[in-house]
Amino acid sequence: MCVCLQMKVQKHVIPVFGAIVLVWVSTIGFHVAVSVVSSDIVEGTCIPWGVYSSYATERTIGALIFVVAFPFLLMMMAFCYSRIV
Repeated sequence: MCVCLQMKVQKHVIPVFGAIVLVWVSTIGFHVAVSVVSSDIVEGTCIPWGVYSSYATERTIGALIFVVAFPFLLMMMAFCYSRIV
């Protein structure tokens, strides 16, 4: 006996999945970009996330990482998953 299950996918679900993927990819891209800016080779050793041109730059990058990694990502995921439900 073959049972075929057919799901009815609502039209707004597919863009929501695309938005979820976009949020994850853009967050990873942001972290890669910030790591390139704040990494350098000092005396033959790579120092990741530790070389900044000024204290203000270090504080700004730290604040941006917090905002992008936590509140923004959580708000976007909550919005997308609420649209699915």
